Amino acid sequence: MFRKNSIKRRVFFVGAIIVLTVWACKDIELDDCVRPINSNRGNVLFIIADDLGLDSSPCYDHNSILPNMPTLESLCNDGVVFDNVWSSPMCAPTRASLITGKHGVRTGVVNIPDQNTLPVSEQTIQQYIEEKAPNTYCQSIIGKWHLNNEVNDNDYPRKMGIPYFDGLIRGTLDSYYKWRRTVNGNTKNSNTYATTANTNAAIRWIEDRGTSPWFLWLAYNAPHTPFHLPPNDLHSQGNLPVGEADIEANPVPYYHAMLEAMDTEMGRLLSSIDPTVLENTTIIFISDNGTPKEVLREPFLPNQSKGTLFQGGINVPMVVAGNGVTRRGEREQALVSTTDLFPTIAELTSTGGPVINDGYSFKGLLAGETIDNKRHYNYTDMVSGWAVSDMDYKLIVKIDGQKRFYDLVNDPYEKENIIGTTVDSLEQKISELEWVGITIRQE
Repeated sequence: MFRKNSIKRRVFFVGAIIVLTVWACKDIELDDCVRPINSNRGNVLFIIADDLGLDSSPCYDHNSILPNMPTLESLCNDGVVFDNVWSSPMCAPTRASLITGKHGVRTGVVNIPDQNTLPVSEQTIQQYIEEKAPNTYCQSIIGKWHLNNEVNDNDYPRKMGIPYFDGLIRGTLDSYYKWRRTVNGNTKNSNTYATTANTNAAIRWIEDRGTSPWFLWLAYNAPHTPFHLPPNDLHSQGNLPVGEADIEANPVPYYHAMLEAMDTEMGRLLSSIDPTVLENTTIIFISDNGTPKEVLREPFLPNQSKGTLFQGGINVPMVVAGNGVTRRGEREQALVSTTDLFPTIAELTSTGGPVINDGYSFKGLLAGETIDNKRHYNYTDMVSGWAVSDMDYKLIVKIDGQKRFYDLVNDPYEKENIIGTTVDSLEQKISELEWVGITIRQE
């Protein structure tokens, strides 16, 4: 089981923040959801980082200089680290795939919400859970939404079946220290560092649930731009200058500081949860896409960042620990798509699965079960094209018809496009992968 005491020790130095700030917004509308106690139902804490690639992720051996993230490392040590998770290359399409279990080609969300708002006709995982188990789970989304244009509707989350929303409707903050916080359609100014404000809201929401089963979707904005330096007690990067010119000249330490601040606040959140509640909680941590080009580092090439179909844009970190996870400190090579979180969370809440929409549940992998892994290919898409892989090989197809083909076993960082230089057997593989992608897009 997740080692709660170790996290308490790591974040003791910020414990006072709970007392000082968790009730800072008492005037914000609260969630009064209370459900009957159901010992057969586990809680799910789903944490999403914004723009965290493998090159800056602890538990992944892609770079030797990493941010100090002991909370995340503890989750890795106590759970399962997944090596072959694919997201979309951009945040809104990934969030749409997570919340619907569908690829972008199905929902139409292949770009940012200014062009592609998630239709209210789509069923969210929250609506699914409530439909299958009425009045059983308390549910909320705290943090970043980014599935509709803020100009259109600040109350869009509730129209998508989210009972309680507290966070940012837009995709980006103008400032982590001065931003517009929306709670169930009501928007007010917040001067609390955004990562801390999200954590405060999550702590309060979980505490108010008592012993009711709950599903919390906690989507941090960090470490997305702007690269604003967090409060010094939340990170270990030191007293960095805060001028825009300094940040632009060397953004990596600011990016790492934001990751460390998120990790510290994650630790504070986990430390605040009652031990009996935490024991019954499955914790899922994932990123929505790869690293932004400003801070992408070797061994990924500069053009393989967020916003591209290269591994640096779509191969994201994920770790699962806590209730129901008996594999500790293990790695999992199975192919996983962000669409798979929908049926997996449905199974964790005993409301459905194992196959829903485009997703295949990986719940059995958490306990080392021998399962029929129906995901033989990973697929993702964006406005400019799509990609498909069988783990060993990967095909990228652009909308204009251009193709790129990579041997991921011998060339994991996609340095050599081998289209036109392959033997007959690989030409057959290209045809196979293209057929898979076309089939998915036509279903």
